[in-house]
Amino acid sequence: MRRRALLLLVLGLPVAAHDAEFTQEQALLLRDYGERLRGLLRSGRLGAEEAATFKFDGFDSHDLVHVFDWADRTAEPAELRAAWACVCRSAAFRRGPLGDLEKASDLCFLLASTHDADLLRAYRLLRQEPLGEALDRAVVALARDPRPEVRLIAVRHATTLLFFARKTEGLVEAVLGGIGDESPAIAAACARYADESDDIRVMGRLVASLSDDRVLEALPFPLVRLPARERVGSLVAQRLSWVVWEERSARLAWRAPVPGRAWPARCEYVPLDADEICAWWNQHRAGFRRGAPAPMWRRVFDQVVVADRGTPLRLRLDTGTPLLLSLSSYSEHWGGGDGPIASSEAELSDVTYPDDEQHIAMLGALEQSVWAIGKGRTTWTVGTKDGSLAWKAAFLPTHRTGRVRIRLVIDIEHE
Repeated sequence: MRRRALLLLVLGLPVAAHDAEFTQEQALLLRDYGERLRGLLRSGRLGAEEAATFKFDGFDSHDLVHVFDWADRTAEPAELRAAWACVCRSAAFRRGPLGDLEKASDLCFLLASTHDADLLRAYRLLRQEPLGEALDRAVVALARDPRPEVRLIAVRHATTLLFFARKTEGLVEAVLGGIGDESPAIAAACARYADESDDIRVMGRLVASLSDDRVLEALPFPLVRLPARERVGSLVAQRLSWVVWEERSARLAWRAPVPGRAWPARCEYVPLDADEICAWWNQHRAGFRRGAPAPMWRRVFDQVVVADRGTPLRLRLDTGTPLLLSLSSYSEHWGGGDGPIASSEAELSDVTYPDDEQHIAMLGALEQSVWAIGKGRTTWTVGTKDGSLAWKAAFLPTHRTGRVRIRLVIDIEHE
């Protein structure tokens, strides 16, 4: 029944028994499918392309669940039963929201697998998918998957999509559900970067989860590397302490000093307990990531841009100032035990200078988590005045080598 429930959830259908017998035509189709599957296994060619040919056109969604159960009860070798399960799950995924994606066959086949390496490859492909409603629907559907590893993939990508300004309501609900997941390890892992969604509801749920006393269970999945026997609430407090530090630092004026004066110091980082974080949140929630209580920043650029390596991209701030964005490199590494790592390098420069561009900031970093949102701050000369410019940037690859999407946010400090 659990496997039936899993497949029905993939299809978005209610869990209900379906004991109808196969028709004679369906039985013949199953025999043909079985012979084809045996042939593929003998030749060692059961991949995404081959699995996609098992469309099960003669079976409705309930019949497909019945095929899954029937195959599992047969006396066939384990290899054949596993292959049946794979093609059934893959077909079910293709009939749902994942079937609308650009790399649907590969994604559905990899997500039908029970191997961690396949799930990570599916996540990597998911990160390359074009932004849009089709991807939003697919991620929201995956966030309801019975397998905790798939739910984690979905919630992590939902967080990324929210930062990339995909404000679909289902994405917010997916992240909120991940923070309160039935698995303590998944809940803690989902909470680790959830604040980067820049959503007040998500932050409110994070603050509420400070009281989560559940102890992390073992979950040997490559995206989860958390200390054993730790409470969910304690890990959330560690993350939110850094968030509070960033917010407090952002509210300190950081103008270029006059001669003879020292540069202003950043706010000192201090680990906070749950009560201190709650008190801070109650006071500053209205201005989260906006420099409250007295906003000191003005947003002058907030877009998702597509950059090609080696081809400078011209941008224009709301103030009219033109900037140049040059992508030098982007790469991802999905091996090792610390989760996927990205290395990115892009330069932001001011092109209003007649002789040469003035360097403003180097976006990106070497060897950091693919979920990290780069942040920086620098002095910036505007005309004859020195001011302060703050930026945030996140990177997403595409299916085209050398083409990267960048969500870039630029704020300038008020006078």
